Amino acid sequence: MLRAMMNHYGKTLSHISTSPFNDWVQARLDDIYMPPNVQLMKQDKRSFMKTGSQITEYRNVFLTDGKLSRHTFIKGEAGSGKSTFLAKSVMDWCSANKTKSVEEVPTAQLKSADRDSRVQLTQFFKDISTPKSFNFIFHVTLRDSVRQFEILEMIKQQIIDTIYRKDDRENAYKLLNEIMKRERCLILLDGLDEWTGTGSHCLPALAASFSLCDILITTRPWKITQKCPTQKLTRCCN
Repeated sequence: MLRAMMNHYGKTLSHISTSPFNDWVQARLDDIYMPPNVQLMKQDKRSFMKTGSQITEYRNVFLTDGKLSRHTFIKGEAGSGKSTFLAKSVMDWCSANKTKSVEEVPTAQLKSADRDSRVQLTQFFKDISTPKSFNFIFHVTLRDSVRQFEILEMIKQQIIDTIYRKDDRENAYKLLNEIMKRERCLILLDGLDEWTGTGSHCLPALAASFSLCDILITTRPWKITQKCPTQKLTRCCN
């Protein structure tokens, strides 16, 4: 399953749309990626305030006081780079696991105008050993599962059903369930503001038996203010 997932990510996340009007207009992620200005937030009663502390390493996103965070939120306005950051995190995880799906971009192919800025950007999020510490990363686009509230079902629909034939899916579902119970996993949920869910669920739900899974959710600011109980948040970035 690991290799199949990394091949899947290589096909779906290595290129990103560069046009707000046409998803078919795409460019290689490595060619245009610019790390977002991510700042740590601190909780102030029922809201979060910027600390002014810029985050430049993965460990400061996924860890709190050296320990993995159960729920981490990255909030920002549309176009601020949230989705691209998740895609880059997944591709760095693939690269750290030496998948053949991830290819290095030869320096000679980079435009000279971009080269100097790329040298500076190599200082940001270099610690790919941090995402590698997760045995599996599951990337879910919430707008594609707007009426579902169980994260497991989202992963089945968006990942397992894509990489496995119908005849093989039942065994893959069982394997997925065991992986999420026994392995250290990171679940990336992109676009909470585009998700409606069902009933009174304010967040997608993860079964208690998946206690080794950590969750990172991206959203626009209004959603986290209106819909997310602060007691569920262990870490928030902007």
